[in-house]
Amino acid sequence: MAGLKAMRLEALDKDKNVLTRASGFLVSESDGLFLYTCWHVVTGVDFLDPTPRTPPERRAFIRLYCQNVQQRQPGIQVIGDVRIVDVPLLTASGEPRWLQEPNEQAIPDLQAIGIRVPKSFDVVRIPVNLDSELRSVVEFQKTDILTNYRLAGTDVVVVGYPYGYSARGITTPEPVFLKRAIASSRTSKVGYTLLDGGAAPGMSGAPVLTNHQDEWWLLGMYTGVIFPDSQCGRPDPLNDRRAALGLMAHLHLSRAFMQVPGVFD
Repeated sequence: MAGLKAMRLEALDKDKNVLTRASGFLVSESDGLFLYTCWHVVTGVDFLDPTPRTPPERRAFIRLYCQNVQQRQPGIQVIGDVRIVDVPLLTASGEPRWLQEPNEQAIPDLQAIGIRVPKSFDVVRIPVNLDSELRSVVEFQKTDILTNYRLAGTDVVVVGYPYGYSARGITTPEPVFLKRAIASSRTSKVGYTLLDGGAAPGMSGAPVLTNHQDEWWLLGMYTGVIFPDSQCGRPDPLNDRRAALGLMAHLHLSRAFMQVPGVFD
């Protein structure tokens, strides 16, 4: 069922032109239903280097693609085709609707245009309204989230849409599953867990699952890649793509930093 819960996303401008593609997932929280994806997806700013030379192009909507669900008769659901929902990112006054970690980095140029950079986690959650029939199939419950850390070497699966690719075609959202492993859960930054390989653009925001006691759990969110050779000062265009490491935000920890109600229930 994880394939039904991974969302294909498009970030749109105010005229609903596609600016970029990404992935995400829904979680039913104590304070409502929320779409989880990356902060850099909704802002257009590189979380790892949040110093744009020019102002980022403003994103106004996230278009969410998921499997459609229809009740044909009592007790019988038909799952298939596609449901498309446009989720506004801004209020009528232009303020962000997404919620993020309140701790922030001091980036004056971005603060001046209303973009605040989270200190640790490249994660946001956006309130969404969906009918209960659809929700019952496509949402994760907060009880699906694994609260403890997994050790280096633990197998995980990244479930998303590389470059917006859907395995069953654009009209039927079907993510791809990439097998990875935790490369290190001990890093210099609290928000980083390293995976032993990156994924493709378009998979930012994808759920990361792990098997624990013969059950699949939601462990984290895929947020991007780093290149080990860049730590030694190698210029970015020459970084060794073969050595890329994936980045994962541990979901329970990021939700705690975001002060999600009921996170410790």
